[in-house]
Amino acid sequence: MSNNFEFETETNLGTSFADIVNGEKVNKTNTETPTAQNISNDDDLPNEDLTEENPSDLVLELKREIRNAIIILMRRGALYRKSSQKIYDTIVTHEETIASFLKNLNLQINIKKDAELIYIENLNRESNSNLDDEDVAPPVDEEIDELKIDDLGDDSYLITKRKMSVYDSLIIFILRKYYHERTEQGEIKVVIDVEFIQNLLSPYLKTVVSTTSNNSNLNGTLKRLVDCKIIELISSNSNDVGKNSRYEILPMIKFKIGATELEQIQLEYEKLINSNKKLSNIDDEQLDD
Repeated sequence: MSNNFEFETETNLGTSFADIVNGEKVNKTNTETPTAQNISNDDDLPNEDLTEENPSDLVLELKREIRNAIIILMRRGALYRKSSQKIYDTIVTHEETIASFLKNLNLQINIKKDAELIYIENLNRESNSNLDDEDVAPPVDEEIDELKIDDLGDDSYLITKRKMSVYDSLIIFILRKYYHERTEQGEIKVVIDVEFIQNLLSPYLKTVVSTTSNNSNLNGTLKRLVDCKIIELISSNSNDVGKNSRYEILPMIKFKIGATELEQIQLEYEKLINSNKKLSNIDDEQLDD
């Protein structure tokens, strides 16, 4: 098993987003709004289907509130009702219309009403039915060369996967495991501080990752996960930024790493740790001899 996750990141959707499936880094991208000129005057784009003879193929213009909701969702990648109530409610109300529009961009919308969460991911066109919570969008290993896009026979996707470091992936695993344990105890809002994360991380250091835990590494990872809507900063000591910070672990994490997958990952980490311990015992015995 690979010890590092992959995340899906938006390449041309504005502010980056991370869709986990074995982990993903958020990617800052170009948010320049296309102009009417560079859309309508592109003579190279195929348009044989969008003719007066096929008026039913033309995409109708949506209402302003729906357009704005789609744009905001695509820029953010994910949003929660508690921070974007109006946008959230608009998307839920017009779910069918928005889902139909996004399908043309090879995107699908996921509305998790129990968590009051909405996020987008690549559309899985190989499936004839809707994806389950733990299903994975089709991987995109490389960014598409825009110059060759007209030559592609397969579908193109806006969200691509990039591997995170083993250290970042380990932090995600630790957070997901802690989230699972606390919600099993009945907690609704799961909060964790940096010091406790470091304590949970210590058994894996030099075994799973050959590095020491330091504030610089950890703070960098946590900042990326905030961008990915995996965690949210809720407090921080301005005199010592990072050390006493507290984060809420957001529900997004459970939809991207399911309980079954979590168990499998944990077993792999435990095997790695136990294997390392056996090697250490052998070395100790050889020294004693």
